[in-house]
Amino acid sequence: MTLMEMFPVDDHHDYHFPTFDAWYDGYPRKTGRMKAEKSWDKLTDAEKIQAWDALADWNRKAAVEGTKFLPYPATWLNQRRWEDEEILPELPKSKNMQTLANPNLQAALAAIDARNQGELNQ
Repeated sequence: MTLMEMFPVDDHHDYHFPTFDAWYDGYPRKTGRMKAEKSWDKLTDAEKIQAWDALADWNRKAAVEGTKFLPYPATWLNQRRWEDEEILPELPKSKNMQTLANPNLQAALAAIDARNQGELNQ
């Protein structure tokens, strides 16, 4: 889907605006589309933009925690859940990052760096 399709110019806006279809495609839980669309239609333009902007955080939450406990899309919109002050989970670190965080490896790498610096200074 292109940016122009996601945010078409319509009769009421002279800029590209988030559509329900684009928002729903981005929401991580696909349940109750018709109810969600009715809820979307009740939002003000400013609320639609806020709901769109919050998708990245909610997708991050779903990536870490799964979608089982995410609210249905209509509930999320009706309760203005984009305003929630939740602490977002950290994305899991890759195995490489976990390895680099190992203190023994850090000490070994520091020793190699020190040795290499000594060789360069001679």
